[in-house]
Amino acid sequence: MSDGAEFVSEGCQYLKTARNGSKRKRIFNNELIFNLIGLSVEKFLVGLCMHRGHMPMDHTLAGIVSETNQICPMEDSLVEAIRMMDRVQDLCSLDVNPQCIVSDLQIENLLAMNEQVASFVEHHFKTDALVQEGE
Repeated sequence: MSDGAEFVSEGCQYLKTARNGSKRKRIFNNELIFNLIGLSVEKFLVGLCMHRGHMPMDHTLAGIVSETNQICPMEDSLVEAIRMMDRVQDLCSLDVNPQCIVSDLQIENLLAMNEQVASFVEHHFKTDALVQEGE
């Protein structure tokens, strides 16, 4: 199993694209930015799980965050913010649903949440590296 670093790198790229896209409203609409954020969060959490030797079995963000939370406990507010994304739009559904309406304020909040996830994951990668050096 990979150490998850590639997934985390991809999460960083999705976050960067979402962040930059939020400043280019003529090209990136909020639905696209929402989906980029979802991909970023998924990559970060799966990367952290893989880094800790676990492959998440659930395919939803709510399921992945639950599995990640068992390995690396997160603040309840961060867990709830990630779960909220599944309630706004089922990112894994194959059904065609009416377009998700996401406001500019929601995008700002989701980007902030995505930044928190990135910091959380990066912290655990660094902490784990320090522990391994000390062994």
